[in-house]
Amino acid sequence: MSQPKKITTAILVIVIVGLGVSHFFNESKKSIEPVTVGAILPLSGELSLFGQWLKEGIELSAQNNDVEILFEDNQNKTSQAISAFQKLNTIDNVSGIITARTPVAYALTPLSQQHDLPIVLTFADLPERSVTGQKEEAAKCVLNYHFPVKDEIKLIAEQISQLGSNSIVLTVNDEFGNLSTKLFRDYYNGELLFEERFDPGETDFRSIIHKMPPDADFIFLLAYEQNFVNLVKQLNEQNINIPIVGPNVLTVYLHLVQSYLKQPIYVTMSLYDAGVVNDGDLYIQFKKDFTNQFGREPNMVNAESYEAANFLINTLLKENAMNENICSFLTDEKTIHSIFGNLKIDSDGQVHFPLALVKMLDGQKEVISVWNP
Repeated sequence: MSQPKKITTAILVIVIVGLGVSHFFNESKKSIEPVTVGAILPLSGELSLFGQWLKEGIELSAQNNDVEILFEDNQNKTSQAISAFQKLNTIDNVSGIITARTPVAYALTPLSQQHDLPIVLTFADLPERSVTGQKEEAAKCVLNYHFPVKDEIKLIAEQISQLGSNSIVLTVNDEFGNLSTKLFRDYYNGELLFEERFDPGETDFRSIIHKMPPDADFIFLLAYEQNFVNLVKQLNEQNINIPIVGPNVLTVYLHLVQSYLKQPIYVTMSLYDAGVVNDGDLYIQFKKDFTNQFGREPNMVNAESYEAANFLINTLLKENAMNENICSFLTDEKTIHSIFGNLKIDSDGQVHFPLALVKMLDGQKEVISVWNP
């Protein structure tokens, strides 16, 4: 080969190799670009404490994964949640959104479908499945990282039926409260002596309490933050000591009202918290990291928002890097290991948790029943 040809060939090889190296580094750079996640939470208004707990869990997850979180305050208003979604999607171009509560889930699921923007829900129930012709279709791109209300209400109602045959039902008048009331009626074998619904912002329950029959075996109660605290305090002021039974929302606010309750019975999604199993390594590390960050032990809201954010962030990082369909992976059937134990994701994008029904008496927990998905 002549000298000019050798030089030309060498130059071509260098150019080709250079292009390959450049492509490799460009692809590597693309795969490790920071992921931005939007979080739509009730950071002000009557659920601000709940929103702050959610925020803490998400912040810890983002810190551990080096991901940017853009927090939006929906003020516990559905209209604000929709506005926040539009901003995060069109202006901030986030890769995914984490949010909370059933009314928000109902409002944002259609928008997620329309824009193929992944959403992970916490403390929510999925909207009813849409029907196309004769085929029911589950929502794509939406994962509910919270056990369905059906799982916990069924556990409560079936077990409570064995403990008492007469019930009072007091529930907040929204999607979550109405669905819970319907399911409780379906599964409870006893008699409903009295039923009342109230506005999420209600604080004065004396007229409701005055109408309640005195001979009920327990009160099935579903309320939020300040109306929960006020209702329980006003029951105590009237010397009404009927046992309070509630879903996980009672677990969330138990520390605020425990001094007023004689014998609360509640559902928890943490078998570690219930004392059913010893602390697992993941749970121990989470509690340690959270306590170091915030100066106190985490509650169940912190734990669930942390795990939900972890799942969304890890999915976005993994699937972006592999150029795979994020929405498809998000809702594939699978079993995942978490700080709550093994969780199952079904084909509807619903996560099922192990659940424990717990009775608290004199500060001691007694497990009534355990359910595994």
